Amino acid sequence: MAVGLTALRAGDNTLLIDCDPRGGGLDLVLGAESEDGLRWPDMQLSAGRVAASSLHMALPTRRRGSAQLTLLSGAREGEGPAPDAVAAVIDAGRRAGEVVVCDVPRQLGAAECAALDRADLTVIVIPAELRATMTAKRLAEDLAARGVPSQLVLRGPNPGGLRTDEVVGAVGIPLLPPMRPEPNLAQSLERGDFHPKPKGPLSHAATTTLTELAATPPKPHPGQGDLRAAS
Repeated sequence: MAVGLTALRAGDNTLLIDCDPRGGGLDLVLGAESEDGLRWPDMQLSAGRVAASSLHMALPTRRRGSAQLTLLSGAREGEGPAPDAVAAVIDAGRRAGEVVVCDVPRQLGAAECAALDRADLTVIVIPAELRATMTAKRLAEDLAARGVPSQLVLRGPNPGGLRTDEVVGAVGIPLLPPMRPEPNLAQSLERGDFHPKPKGPLSHAATTTLTELAATPPKPHPGQGDLRAAS
């Protein structure tokens, strides 16, 4: 979510895709749960092409100047997305030249893998805790076996004293700059008015991620040109 909002603030058209069917819906974080627009259970998509302009008209949006963020959220009821539907939506955003951001859970099913297989950059975000470190190690190994390289964002604080070098050594993937705690983050998420502070730790981490995305060679997608997607 922070990456999508930071891209919007930078003036980039952004497509934010909720690929976590048990996450409760990213629309809650934006306070958009009552807004008109389709969610995943309402989408009637299968294999094939969908126009980005159709998504812009059908889904909740946020605007900043001439740029817009389009949100395809999960819902509190109904099924999660099918793999072909995830692929069609991501490809629509890529063809339109938008920054495509997918929120993917750690349990990887077919739909989640459809997003990861199309990502130019995959980032694993964890707190500085032992169990989270071991989970990230397993996830990074699963992604590598699928041919999906990943990078790590380590979120503070580290209440148990686990050092950054210990986490990186255990997980075994490159580290993006660690993120300090974001003040009042939990409260803003609960209120549904999440907006990363422009100079706060979360915005810095999101900007670093977008910079890394811009420097990462895009995966080849025949006929789609130089398009960017992150998970």
